[in-house]
Amino acid sequence: MQTMISLKNKKNFNLKKSKTYFLKFVFLSLFLFLKKVIFLMVFKIKSILEKTLKKIFSIKKLFKSTQFALNGLKIVYKNEVAFRQECFILFFSILITFFINVSKVEKILMIGSIVFILIIEIINTAIEKVVNRIGTEKNILSGEAKDISASAVFVSILLACFIWFIILF
Repeated sequence: MQTMISLKNKKNFNLKKSKTYFLKFVFLSLFLFLKKVIFLMVFKIKSILEKTLKKIFSIKKLFKSTQFALNGLKIVYKNEVAFRQECFILFFSILITFFINVSKVEKILMIGSIVFILIIEIINTAIEKVVNRIGTEKNILSGEAKDISASAVFVSILLACFIWFIILF
């Protein structure tokens, strides 16, 4: 009887031991599987980020973009009399701000208002070029588009005059 009980206990012990090993095996397998999945996901995300960052932070693209921008400024300066006049005004407004007694913030506002005119003039020129590209024949909508862009330049000039008047007087 004693032997019978000890065999029963041994079987129960072996059964418990095998269940424990099985659960350990399942959890270890699950852990290794999840570890591999996470590693693959991180690797994939890393490769996607590297490709994206290479596209975004390309020195070659930055250099090309700068060339295009400078070429655009050259075209506007060469073809637009108003832009050249506004550049002349900007040059003298910078000189004037050195000789008047105003704060740095006011100087920045004064010069910034003239630079704002230049920005609007560049946009106006771009709109005019696109409208002219569409067609040279008279069209009411084309005329309105040009008039509206010219009015944006006019409003920016009024804003600059207002800023200079408020600061100086």
